[in-house]
Amino acid sequence: MSALEIERGGLTTWSGNPRMIKCAERIGMQIEGVIRKVRYYNGNYYDSVKLSVLREEWFATQHENIATQNQREDSRERKAFRR
Repeated sequence: MSALEIERGGLTTWSGNPRMIKCAERIGMQIEGVIRKVRYYNGNYYDSVKLSVLREEWFATQHENIATQNQREDSRERKAFRR
């Protein structure tokens, strides 16, 4: 989103892919909608899941992630210094 002037980013996955949903949520995406039992795979029906993030939400999440990463690095440095 830093390089492009877009207001929103999104993706669609299926409920049989919980790791993709977690990954999308970790970068700030929210579930916008679910179409129930629309995909059939190996004898089971799965939901289609639509996720998106708005520009301002993306930047807020990125700042939070940078702060968390800096805290982890500081903690590692303190532990290394104590040794």
